[in-house]
Amino acid sequence: MKCAVNLSSIGAEVPSGTGPIAGLYRQEQRLNKLSDVHIVHLRPSSFMENQFWSIPVIKGNGINGSATPGNIPLPTVATKDIGEKAAELLDRLEFKGHQVLDFTGPKEYTLSEVTSALGKAIGKPDLAYVQFPLEDVKKGMLGSGMKPGTVDLMIEMYKAGNEGKLHPTQPLTGEKRGKTPVEEFAKIFAGVYNQG
Repeated sequence: MKCAVNLSSIGAEVPSGTGPIAGLYRQEQRLNKLSDVHIVHLRPSSFMENQFWSIPVIKGNGINGSATPGNIPLPTVATKDIGEKAAELLDRLEFKGHQVLDFTGPKEYTLSEVTSALGKAIGKPDLAYVQFPLEDVKKGMLGSGMKPGTVDLMIEMYKAGNEGKLHPTQPLTGEKRGKTPVEEFAKIFAGVYNQG
């Protein structure tokens, strides 16, 4: 019997209205039609590395921000932890049939807490987080050269997140949590931030 780890996402159980994540729903459904393959759908939460998109905002405006509220604790995980979990699953091959595994970081952080950690790491301890209106986010993405269809999907994903549709569906026990705290990721962020 063959085995596969499918990199999916939290929210992939929702068939539509989640922007690009809806494509992962469809991919999970396609893979679940395979009867001769053991599959685990690894559903990580938002990547800590998504904060790299904030570098131009921080450098240009002296703030961090997105369309997501800054005061709600959110699951977030470092991509290296996702890679290690996928490797562990493939090394052990203990999964049978078609399974789902939610995966996130060691704890939930608000975006204000994330911004504080990033600010300290880059020498801006007073760095503030601001929630931007969706229309301003859309204009910013279009202005950066993103295609309108992609922008619409991203806005749909922001809306789904803000409406509480993108969250883990399983209890986040120890094996479902990575080890990298945001303070450790902030050091990596600072290295990238200081390159430009």
